[in-house]
Amino acid sequence: MMSGNHLWYSGLSENGYPDFRPTGLLTNTNDFSSYLSIYFPAFIYVLLQKKTWVRTFIALSSAAVLFFLVVATESRTGLIAFLITIVLIIIKLYTKQIALFLFFIGTCVVSISLLVMKLFQTQEFSYFVGKQTSTDQRLLIYETALNVAKESHFLGVGMGVVPKYIFEALYGTVNISANITQTMSAHNFWLAQLADIGVLGLACFFNLFCLAIPSGG
Repeated sequence: MMSGNHLWYSGLSENGYPDFRPTGLLTNTNDFSSYLSIYFPAFIYVLLQKKTWVRTFIALSSAAVLFFLVVATESRTGLIAFLITIVLIIIKLYTKQIALFLFFIGTCVVSISLLVMKLFQTQEFSYFVGKQTSTDQRLLIYETALNVAKESHFLGVGMGVVPKYIFEALYGTVNISANITQTMSAHNFWLAQLADIGVLGLACFFNLFCLAIPSGG
């Protein structure tokens, strides 16, 4: 990240110029920020099997580093997911008094970070507040996926078909280069599944989640 160079399979390596957004061992920044949020609880669980001040300091320091990395990815969804993860971890691991103290410290750190980014007009701040085009595109993608689900009477159009509909909604069907992959992700797992496999298929996913939740105390 500090060098602006990435592994050959990273999407940022194709830009032809240094790109300081991190992708880690993954293809794009959104995936990287999501994986940081997903696996951070596992790291905290192992680290805080035995609670000491040193381990707590390491956990807090790691959270600060990961917050910096997630912000650097310029992924708004990743940032929201990371903050929710942090809140749930604190509520689960600490007493109410300690949790309130950590929330206060965390709020101060986030606020100061955003203030510094605004004062210095950093790339990350500009990207977060200036993504109207990206936001409009996502809304069009969600609307297209929902319309596909409605037109199929919520029975689905088949596995993997929705990305084709979304690509056509964004780019049309003419004057498209044959060198590009003519599909576009729905950027929303549940909407994609609803449009692909319908209500019945989506019910199977919910069933798997229910089975994964342990019963009892």
